[in-house]
Amino acid sequence: MPKLDFEAVEELQAVGFSSEQGKALVRIIANMQTAQLATKADLAGLRTELVETREVLRGEIVAVRTEMRTEMAELRTEMRSEMAELRTEMAEMRATMTTLATKDELASLELRLTEKMSAMFAKMIIWLVGIAIASVSLMAAIGQLMK
Repeated sequence: MPKLDFEAVEELQAVGFSSEQGKALVRIIANMQTAQLATKADLAGLRTELVETREVLRGEIVAVRTEMRTEMAELRTEMRSEMAELRTEMAEMRATMTTLATKDELASLELRLTEKMSAMFAKMIIWLVGIAIASVSLMAAIGQLMK
């Protein structure tokens, strides 16, 4: 019996346990502790699961990056198209402004331009919020992987 087990039996005897009771109790506790220990095979299995999980997460991260790049490219294309439309409309408005007869017509054109610019700005904000949420999700997944 190891020294610590022997000392434990002596302590149990000091509080009223018989030698056999003390040895039995120490043996039960030692068996319970041994049953809870992880084996090398258990650790190897955990390592394998960790490697598999890491590979799955890497694949998901790559997919998210690809999706984000695609969405960013689409956003850039859409924004360029919107900007080109705005430039065309502004050029048309400039040409029209030279022939406007009253201040009311000028105010109406200005209002339409402001509305279109506001709508474009709102679309841009929505896209940016979506990209920000995707970025935060990606960082959270990476954080979970690192734990």
